[in-house]
Amino acid sequence: MTALTLDLVKSFLGYEKDQIDHDDTLTLALEAGVDWVERYTGHILRPRTFHQPLRRSAGHAALDNWPVTGEPTLSCSDGDVEQIIPLRLYSVCRPATVRAGAGWPSFDSNNPATIVYTAGYTTPDEVPAGLLHGVLLYAGMFEQLRSNDASASLKPVEAVCWSYRLLTV
Repeated sequence: MTALTLDLVKSFLGYEKDQIDHDDTLTLALEAGVDWVERYTGHILRPRTFHQPLRRSAGHAALDNWPVTGEPTLSCSDGDVEQIIPLRLYSVCRPATVRAGAGWPSFDSNNPATIVYTAGYTTPDEVPAGLLHGVLLYAGMFEQLRSNDASASLKPVEAVCWSYRLLTV
């Protein structure tokens, strides 16, 4: 799979690689496309750390982002003492879930707990082609809007990315 680069966006939109007069705008379109695809699908295209509040003290917790890499931890404080608790990760299918080994610690709403984990594709080769195409289509829509094309729409981007969404009831 090809990496998400400015040159790829230029190629997709028909610009010459050495044409630099639109680089800032196209870089913005690329970053906006990555952001939109990640928010729409929950698939993280570039790895980074997330801090997800533990919504309730249950036997397990579902993680919002995919794919999860590394070992998640639970960070919680009891007044002045902060605890870092390792969690068991279950990531065979989406959504990845975590469980505490000996049970969840007790905490109250004044001292919320946070799950800390890393998510994202570690190499460009791992990014599914549909997500890459979604970013490029978003950049194309961005370019259409820039040129006052009233037919610009997110529908093609949504169509390509739809199968990567996690639908919950």
